[in-house]
Amino acid sequence: MQALAVNDLQSRFECVAQQTARYEDGSVSVSVKRALDVLGQTGVAQAIRFAETDDVFLVGELVGSGLDGRKNPMGRNLNNPGHDHRVKIPPAAFDHLEIDKEQVKAGEADLDVWVCTDPEIDESVIAISPHIRQTFQVDLEPLLGDSE
Repeated sequence: MQALAVNDLQSRFECVAQQTARYEDGSVSVSVKRALDVLGQTGVAQAIRFAETDDVFLVGELVGSGLDGRKNPMGRNLNNPGHDHRVKIPPAAFDHLEIDKEQVKAGEADLDVWVCTDPEIDESVIAISPHIRQTFQVDLEPLLGDSE
């Protein structure tokens, strides 16, 4: 996968899936399988390096190898139970995404999974948000600021 090539950091995203968040061993996870399929990254991406945006979105760059959470506190490896391709949301992002663990435990927390459709951006950028139905533009500068 290539690094993000960005001319204009406001980029277009489209929602590809609404997923019910799951509570697993103290963590909140969401399936990103549909996003991986749309981007042609199923079986290629091994992790996601997330960054918070000014809006209520968590933007992530797909990474072709696993990430060490100690070096990348916002990075998460993909888990593939039953070919579902799930990613755990970094706990630091719970408030940012307005995630209520009690709602997640009750199966009442829906998250939207988005893919970047901007032709100027590499095909390896996704986003997660609370459930809304629309297209959005988001500033990728927080993601690009940490190029580890």
